[in-house]
Amino acid sequence: MPVHNSDIEEILDAVANLLEIKGENAFRVRAYRNAARTIQGLSQSVTEMVRQGTDLSELPGVGKDLAGKIEEIVRTGTLPLLTELHGEMPAGLTDLMKVPGLGPKRVAILYKELGIAALDDLVQAAEQGRIHAIGGFGQKTQQRILEEAAKLRQRQSKRISLVVAEQIAGPLVEYLRQTPGVHDTVVAGSYRRQKETVADLDILATCGKNSQVMDRFVGYEEVRQVVSQGGTRSTVVLRAGVQVDMEEIVKAARRIGCILEVNAHPDRLDLNDVHCKMAKDMGVKVALSTDTHRLGDLDYMRFGVGQARRGWLEPDDVINTKSVNELRKLLRRRS
Repeated sequence: MPVHNSDIEEILDAVANLLEIKGENAFRVRAYRNAARTIQGLSQSVTEMVRQGTDLSELPGVGKDLAGKIEEIVRTGTLPLLTELHGEMPAGLTDLMKVPGLGPKRVAILYKELGIAALDDLVQAAEQGRIHAIGGFGQKTQQRILEEAAKLRQRQSKRISLVVAEQIAGPLVEYLRQTPGVHDTVVAGSYRRQKETVADLDILATCGKNSQVMDRFVGYEEVRQVVSQGGTRSTVVLRAGVQVDMEEIVKAARRIGCILEVNAHPDRLDLNDVHCKMAKDMGVKVALSTDTHRLGDLDYMRFGVGQARRGWLEPDDVINTKSVNELRKLLRRRS
């Protein structure tokens, strides 16, 4: 399985955190942390750099020793030093340092005094009022720790950063584009809108007839679980814990020459701006529908218009803009 930059950064950060909790030399700790920041800021895949024979020691903050360790991570997906540190201390201690107000010294105290080794342990101890009894931790500190730990646990369970999402989505999209019969593959949703964090990935593909893209999608080497598999839609969970959905709606529309309908009802926006742009590129006309069940629902048309504008549609791409005679001609031509 390919090793992403985020995987390398996570390992280097974990080593730095555990070394700091252990009380190791500050210079050594800083070296690992600086290397992690360097990897985080790279636009190129470190795995590809290693394959191309790039000298990683030329990267800022990465010397010969750390370059060798990074190459080992690329080859094996892990680092013996981290395994060694995990043998001495629980891996969950690194999560504790993500809680605002908890540095390595405080984490070490909580571990030694209360046996707190993970985020759940921290929340439980704070709820039970056991933290404020330790020297240097007051009642207010305990309450702040409880609030911040709860927030962190919630964030970790739901979303990933855009940087990590890019590192996951990039190789997958390229992998799918190599499928025979696939014309294009794009990532939609919050990823395309460049949100700071992403809950999951939505991938759209335009394909020729009888494409095996769905089989190739569920067969991706980083797939941990196939949630569902169908002819035009499949859902998987990757080993990174990210759910990926993949909607061949535009392919079907193009094959039968029909009109793509965008439901503008805010609770049922089933096609978004990415679909609109793909339809335009393929010459498929779009209809904006409010899914009206009562008179007031007609006001929802503004949401459909917004989707169409974001998808670069012009009046000629939308059949709602046609006169009755123009619409009849269009429908006759496609019947």
